[in-house]
Amino acid sequence: MTDPLIQSAHTGRLSRRQVLRIGTLFIATSLSPSLGWSHHINRSLELHNILTGEDIKVMYWVKGEYVPDALKALNHFLRDPHNGKVTEIDPALFNLIHDIAGKLEAKGTINIMSGYRSPVTNDRLRRRNSAAVKDSFHVKGKAVDIRIPGHSANSVRRVALGLKQGGVGYYPRSKYVHIDTGPVRTWRHA
Repeated sequence: MTDPLIQSAHTGRLSRRQVLRIGTLFIATSLSPSLGWSHHINRSLELHNILTGEDIKVMYWVKGEYVPDALKALNHFLRDPHNGKVTEIDPALFNLIHDIAGKLEAKGTINIMSGYRSPVTNDRLRRRNSAAVKDSFHVKGKAVDIRIPGHSANSVRRVALGLKQGGVGYYPRSKYVHIDTGPVRTWRHA
């Protein structure tokens, strides 16, 4: 017996049952990252580092896999600008930036206010009484502070909170949002 889906391709007609089967398969695969087409969609980022003045436009995910050279370039791009130290950035952070921009339908460059911070830089910022904390996810390569041109910090914050993929800090006076791949939590800094 032949598969009814293959057979229907030869006759040019689909039964109601076949249409429902195809629809169910389409919905199931599009909702499941491991089965769906969304898993294989290429992902790219266009970023501007406010602290270094550098820009990067990179496709970091192709055909369901991270691109090692792209990750290496992003690690360097997000280095500590105070001493040039580079660390391995959590690739899930790039997905989080990508997902936030996608939900906002943002076009163009995303501004990075802060990426990786070495322990030395983080301690110096803490001594200055800044918003830096001792166990900062910036030191772990799991956090960035961002602005998305054309979108308020509050709208970026709302989208990030809705994704429930990590920490979200809101800095309304400085007009940026901290996002990280740590536990889901939120805070607001005056």
